[in-house]
Amino acid sequence: MNNQNPNFPEETELSDTALLRRLIARRAYQLYEARGCLDGFDLQDWLQAQREILGQVEPPEQAAAVGR
Repeated sequence: MNNQNPNFPEETELSDTALLRRLIARRAYQLYEARGCLDGFDLQDWLQAQREILGQVEPPEQAAAVGR
């Protein structure tokens, strides 16, 4: 009997997602601190951090194209 549920991502995907969320959260907090801990910019900080962190992760399609 197969106990794996196809509706849930594999454990490694969950780990990758959790890691990305932690990295983004850490960077967003750094942006908050750099602004002098001024409230009201949490969404902007999160989105900026997300752009920065995800910009560091190269999609597999681009990596394969560069290797040609």
